[in-house]
Amino acid sequence: MVSMDKERDFEIPHAAVVRILKSVLPPGVQLSKEARTAFSKSAGIFVMYLTAVANDFCRENKRQTLSVQDVFDALKEIDMEDFVEPLENCLAAQRADLQVRKKLKVINTIVVFNASRPLRVLQ
Repeated sequence: MVSMDKERDFEIPHAAVVRILKSVLPPGVQLSKEARTAFSKSAGIFVMYLTAVANDFCRENKRQTLSVQDVFDALKEIDMEDFVEPLENCLAAQRADLQVRKKLKVINTIVVFNASRPLRVLQ
């Protein structure tokens, strides 16, 4: 028998699960506490299973670090290839957003640095 602490290891935080569920369910649909718990545990088990399959790809390639490609290959392996393209698009958008944030941080740093000096007008 699995202890309560071990059972909780399979759970994704309820707040995150509820936020995801509410985003896809029609307005007014209520979730019982048991349903939230079931979704949370199921999501945790799915993540562990996907991780194990991705780890197999990683080991086959004699690496110790899981890559995003391992995750995509694992999704294909478990017949969930329909998720790969949307995830690739999401990852590309996240990378682009990160690049923009880095550029803004550099610009903000330059502005703050220059603001500490008297302003000179060049003619």
